[in-house]
Amino acid sequence: MNIKNNIKQAIKTKSMVKGSYSLGSVMILGAILVVICLVVGELPTKYSKLDISSEQIYSVGSQTEELVATLDTDVTLYFITGSSSDDEIIKELLAKYEDLSSHIKVETRDMITNPNFVSQYTSEGVSSSSVIVVSDERFKVIDNADMYVYEANYTTYTYDTTGFDGEGQITSAIAYVTTADLPKLYLLEGHGESTELSSTLQNAIEKENLEIETLSLLTKEAVPEDADCLVILSPASDFSDEETEKILAYLEAGNTAFMVSGYTETEMPNYDSILENYGIQKVEGVVVESNANNYYPQYPLYLIPNLQSHTITSNITNGYVLLPVAQGLQTIDSYRSTLTIESLLTTSADAFSKPDAVNMTTLEKESADIDGPFDLAMAITETYNDTETKIVIVSSDAIVDEDVDSAVSGGNTEFIVGALSWMVDHETTVSIASKSLSTESLTVTAANVYLWSVICAIVLPIAFIGCGAVIWFRRRRA
Repeated sequence: MNIKNNIKQAIKTKSMVKGSYSLGSVMILGAILVVICLVVGELPTKYSKLDISSEQIYSVGSQTEELVATLDTDVTLYFITGSSSDDEIIKELLAKYEDLSSHIKVETRDMITNPNFVSQYTSEGVSSSSVIVVSDERFKVIDNADMYVYEANYTTYTYDTTGFDGEGQITSAIAYVTTADLPKLYLLEGHGESTELSSTLQNAIEKENLEIETLSLLTKEAVPEDADCLVILSPASDFSDEETEKILAYLEAGNTAFMVSGYTETEMPNYDSILENYGIQKVEGVVVESNANNYYPQYPLYLIPNLQSHTITSNITNGYVLLPVAQGLQTIDSYRSTLTIESLLTTSADAFSKPDAVNMTTLEKESADIDGPFDLAMAITETYNDTETKIVIVSSDAIVDEDVDSAVSGGNTEFIVGALSWMVDHETTVSIASKSLSTESLTVTAANVYLWSVICAIVLPIAFIGCGAVIWFRRRRA
């Protein structure tokens, strides 16, 4: 009996030990899981929450990261709530900003429990899930509706949400509230210039935190001293001698200008003299491209130029700019050594210019045509006596056209904003494009159209027939 009891006791003891080990293992594993959960909960959201959306709408890009990395003042992002369903997209995006810098803090304010909070910043009502960006310098209110892009649907007579602009608006607001002095652009008028900017371009310039005012030199003794850039958009008539002197005095004092010219039969000697003073002249006529990689399908006058390496072109996301009916640009035979002239947009070597564009009857090259290649946009810098002058010249007035811009998914706007940012010495452009929630334009050159036509119409059918023939032959032999 003692032996039997001893055996039972031993078995019982072993079972208890095994049970204790199992229980202990489960408790240790549970403790480890709890610790892991606590650690993960403290991780920044960029590690704990992955953005798998196709347009990365919950993420921030390199431009935002570069801007935030330079912050040396505190910024508070107030997330305004007041409804039962907050905008989770914006809520998640704000958490990404808080992870980027210790200078950024996100706080929530409920309009229902704290109705007077918003009135400190605006007398206008804001919708739920809006954001107020505040620093010691200034503040900016971003309504929830401003963080989305809407387009009219003429089938349903409603507006469809086609884009998300949360990152662009918030990053722009952070730059706005932390910048001591905002650059000011003066848009020259009085000569038939294109002073009505498209909504897309206007919005992009505002997001870059550039202030815009119109200017008539007919009523001013000089370009205002607070001008950071003079914008001249394709005047239809020439400047007077007095206006030309004012513009040259402004530039020679170490200032900047963004100049757009378009083909015109009108003689523009004073406008041209400003360009020639800085080493540039226009080629007679309009440019025709014969390289299919450099023009829009079926339209050799709609040029898709080659982008040259420069700060201005580095932020063109899709790699395309579209310049319809452009003139060639070239340097004059001799210009002063203080000038640095850089190519921004160029044609192919197969391009040529039609001097008599008005009476042009063919897009084929003729004996009187001028051989390319040509520049279509150039950047000029002159450093002299501790002053620096910067000029960007573009030779197609259609660069500001919204329909042309949409054909290259905003590439023209990105070029213009990049040029303005470079001239006013913005270290990082903050004009971030909205993220599409619908389809975007696919830019295809004439060469690509021809290539895929050959592949679909000839190569693929031959390949299918060949495969079928091989299979038939092998089965026949078997």
